[in-house]
This record gives sequence, C-alpha cells and structure tokens, in this order.
Amino acid sequence: MRGTLFILLLISLFSAQVVISGTLLNSKPAIENITMTDQDGSVPGSQINTPPPVTVEVNATAVDLNGYADLDPANSSCTWKSGTYSVVTSVTFSNCHNVSCKASCHKIFNVSEDPSGVYTVTLRIADQVEAATVNLTLEHNPVKAAPEEAEKSEPMKVSTTFICPGNLLKVIVKNSNSKPLDDVRVYLWKGQYIKIGEQQTDKDGIAYLSISETGTYLLLAHKSGYRSFEGSFYLSPCPQVPQPLPAPECLVDSDCADDELCENESCVNIRGICGYAANHEWMNYECCADSDCIPLQKCFNNACVNKTYDLIVPAESNLGRNITIKAIVDSKNFSNATIRVQAPDGSEFTIITDGDGNAVLQVSFRGFYTFSLLDGGTVVKTAMLQSRMTPAPPVAPEVPAFVETPCLWPWALLILLLLGLAYYLWKRRKRRKK
Repeated sequence: MRGTLFILLLISLFSAQVVISGTLLNSKPAIENITMTDQDGSVPGSQINTPPPVTVEVNATAVDLNGYADLDPANSSCTWKSGTYSVVTSVTFSNCHNVSCKASCHKIFNVSEDPSGVYTVTLRIADQVEAATVNLTLEHNPVKAAPEEAEKSEPMKVSTTFICPGNLLKVIVKNSNSKPLDDVRVYLWKGQYIKIGEQQTDKDGIAYLSISETGTYLLLAHKSGYRSFEGSFYLSPCPQVPQPLPAPECLVDSDCADDELCENESCVNIRGICGYAANHEWMNYECCADSDCIPLQKCFNNACVNKTYDLIVPAESNLGRNITIKAIVDSKNFSNATIRVQAPDGSEFTIITDGDGNAVLQVSFRGFYTFSLLDGGTVVKTAMLQSRMTPAPPVAPEVPAFVETPCLWPWALLILLLLGLAYYLWKRRKRRKK
C-alpha cells in the first residue's frame, strides 16, 4: 500500500541562530548543580547555528531523598513558562546512589513555534515540598537575507510517500525547476525531543526514513544556498496485514498417494512392521519369519507353507554292518535332527544327525528296523530296513597247476626262445650248403 502525504511546509526565510543563557534563581537544600545544554552539547550562552529545532536539557542533582523511597517520576515535572506561554515536560531520573539522583528534563525549541524571551523553568520532584527554578533566556537571532541574497535563495519542493509494507517515509526533494536535489540533509523528529532519523538525499533527490510508532512528526530539510523549511504531520505505521494461511496439503486420504494417510491436513507415510501400504492403509503379511507360522511350517514369500521332509535309509542290510541314515528338510541337510529307532527285539532309542544330516547305526538284530524322523516332537517321516543273516563266503574255483606255480612261466618262455633260435641257425646253415 502506498499513500501520499500532503505536508504543510513552513519555509523559513532566515537561518536560525539561537542563543541559550540563564541564571539560577534559587537553590533549595535538596536541589543543586542545575546546568543547561543543547542537543550538540553546547554550553549556555553559546550561539547555536544548527538547523532548528534546538533541544535544551536542564539537569539537576537531587539530594536528601530519604533513600528516594518516595521518588515517583509520574509526579515530577518541569514547567517551561514565558509570559502566557507555558509547557510541561516530564522528568527522568538516573545515576541514583545513596540519597541522590540526577533529575533531567528536556524541551525542543522550534524557531517557528516558541517565542523568544526569558523562560522560568520549574523543576519539581515528588518528595520535595519546594521546587527549584532557573531562568532560561531563549533568543532567536534570525539573520534576514539581503534583498539580492533573498532573490538568490531558492526554495525547495518536498513531497513524501509513505510505503506499506515497510513503514518507510520516502522524501523527494527538488528545486524550483523540479530537478532532484542531492546532498540535502533531511531530519525526522517525533514529539518534543525524540530524533527519529537523519538521512541525506541521493542523486535522485530521494531519502528514506523509517517510523515505528503513531504520532506527530516534524520533517526538516536543510541545504546550503536553499531556503530551509520544516513541516509537521500525523502518521501511523502500516496496518498489520494477516498472512494468508497456506492451503492444506490434503483434507481426505484420497488427496494423498496410495501409501499415505491424511493427518492434520498433511500427507504422511503409512508405516508398519510386517506388510505393505496400499489403498491408504497397512496390509499385514501372513508371515515375515518362520516363527510367525505354526509348527512344521515355514515362511516362504510372506506366506506359511508346509515343510518337506525326507529320510533316506537302506532297504536292507546284513547283521553287524554299519548303515548311514540321512535326514533332509526342504531339500537341505537336516542337522541335529532326532531319529527314533525301533529295533527288531522291541527296544527303542534315538540317534542325532550330524552337521550334514547323517547318522550312523550298526545293525545288531535280525528283522525289521523302523526309523521315525521327528521335528518338534512330531513324526514327520518314517522308513524301514530289513536285516538278515550274513551268507557263507563263495568257494574259490580250481586253478591249473602252472597257474598256481608262478615260477614255471619264465622257464616255458626260455624254452620257446631256445627252440626259435635253434630253428633259425638250422635254416641258415642249410642255405650255405646250397
């Protein structure tokens, strides 16, 4: 929001020269060391050449305050009076220690509002019966410009715009030809002596001043070679514009993804332990571990299915031999499995498989053995073995003598070689005779 303020500018035709001086009229036992200064720290009696307004501070040291138990700034005051002109300002206290305090009051003197003359300043402290007074002489020494200088003194045009949001007062200063003026000192005061800010216009003749409270403000502008001016106006900070609330992310579950829920107008993920999110709710699996299933079942693809068992036992065996029994569960070796054995003689005992699912048993009785594979105490697989008497060893076949005497073979071979050699020599001799 932007609004333009129309300010009544009271253009001063002179430069303000203010002289502050004064004398202490009386010093009550409880009031001492009354002093006066202006906003630049100048001592009384000096000439102030700064642009108006001029702030005068009256300080007093209040003593014998009975521990300042009755000190009440609300009931203390300063009265500035000159003839029929009278203004009351508040009193502030500081540097309180022991039984003394520093009491201060302020007054802004504006060239265009406050008359010259002798002011009686009465400082009254709540717990004091009599007040201390001081005479303050305020003398305006306007130096009128010579006619030829007045013609050279050019007025300034000032316009303002209040910017919302931001609480910024935009001040635009131009010369009589509506050209921007830079390096213009712009002052903003509130009330009687509160200086809000001071800025200098840029090359576009613009300065920004910030406000934060409602009240009457004094705007001053000063630039060498131009007529100084001042204007007052009432201003309030920008109204607080409520920020629109963000639109809710959701109102019902269907506004969210399939695996989300609508909670407090926000979509949140659906979480669980064993299952999945679908259709805006948590769907539980039948199982996520074997322990979720009943005995003799396992969890496979989040569903409980029956385990498969096998017990491998020889169909028959001779007495006295060792046999190997193998237990299998779900196509894997069933280690540490319990196998119950019922022997042909009626005895019953158990054997335990090793890490490979094997168990070794010696066949000691003739007849049928029954083997039962247990899981959790329940029989899951059975097998049988038949034992029989060991048959007589077979009779070895008769072997020829030369076979039984292995030393005859070399002699026979030697005889054959000798016969062959004799035949060769005979054939050779016969050819020579021819």
